[in-house]
Amino acid sequence: MTIENLLSFYLNMNIVLAIAAVIWLIARSVWSRGPLKHAYLPQLRLVYGVLLSVALSPLIFNGVQMLSQSGFIARDQMPNFADFAVAQFLDGNIDMAPARFESLLMLRTEFINSIATLSSPLSQAIAAVLLLMTTFGVVRLINSGACVARTIGRSYLMRRVGRVDIRITHEVAVPFSTRGLWRHYIVLPTSLLSQSNHVRIAVAHELQHIRQGDLIWEILLEAARPIFFWNPAFGFLKREVEKLRELSCDQQVLRNKGLGVRDYCECLLRVCRNSLRLRQNAQLRTPSVPFAQLNASRTSANFLKHRVAAMFVSTSRDSGGLWVASFAMVVFLLVVLGGLLSQPANDWTQDRLMLSSIVNLERLDLRNSARY
Repeated sequence: MTIENLLSFYLNMNIVLAIAAVIWLIARSVWSRGPLKHAYLPQLRLVYGVLLSVALSPLIFNGVQMLSQSGFIARDQMPNFADFAVAQFLDGNIDMAPARFESLLMLRTEFINSIATLSSPLSQAIAAVLLLMTTFGVVRLINSGACVARTIGRSYLMRRVGRVDIRITHEVAVPFSTRGLWRHYIVLPTSLLSQSNHVRIAVAHELQHIRQGDLIWEILLEAARPIFFWNPAFGFLKREVEKLRELSCDQQVLRNKGLGVRDYCECLLRVCRNSLRLRQNAQLRTPSVPFAQLNASRTSANFLKHRVAAMFVSTSRDSGGLWVASFAMVVFLLVVLGGLLSQPANDWTQDRLMLSSIVNLERLDLRNSARY
């Protein structure tokens, strides 16, 4: 694989992420008007499905390309935004000089070639920033993982349930869960031990994260953060995951464990108060899933209010499985279709050849005019 191919793949993934974020925004708006707007677990699974569609998109695109090369799909029938734009230009719907229009179509290819060859100071600066920030993100992730491992190593085993270790330590103010290769860990602050019902709530909350597969997704997203650090779509989707997994976890624990809403809210507020008082933020201990993600920002405080208010909203136990599956399939197909449409244009379609001929004729006419 050449550097150009690698950069093209990287750019494609960022474009698909942006498309996925837009589609999720639309899907979330539609969902909020439906009967399951307070059903947070299906929403969490839906946003996981959006991320999965992004991860699987390269395989799908390669499969479509293989079908095209084998003749099952005609090259000029493959959907593409650029080819659609060329067709509109040839029909006279886009008023622009042919040479300028072609240069806009080639902008993506020229940008990739510029970065790959470092042919300009700007491309050199972009490549340096990408390399430095990615390296910084990887080092930070490794350091955070080592910090989590040290915290677990210095903690005390309280109880072992199957493959889950429940441990206590004075080094944290916020309960959190994480995992190794074979075992899961729930780490509790010693300040929580004075009230047994709060220990039960925190353990039930973190166990729910384990059941939902939130730890695996958190590890994968944190591993991807250094690669997509500059893409606001990645940050947006990750924040959506963090919000929905806490809301869904609160909802499932209150529904299935028979815990009182008042005790649950008191435990949550107590953990947040201790975190702010001791200035310890478990959110920085990545990759892990904390009981509460709180800092001094207004956004964090608003989400805490949202969590507390959501606990008092009653929802049906019927998750509407068929409706949710249909909705998820539509969203998945839209993300894949958007990714296919954003792929690089096929240079050998009949319309592209016609555009190239028009550009060459325009250049020839300009040269003849300059001569005479």
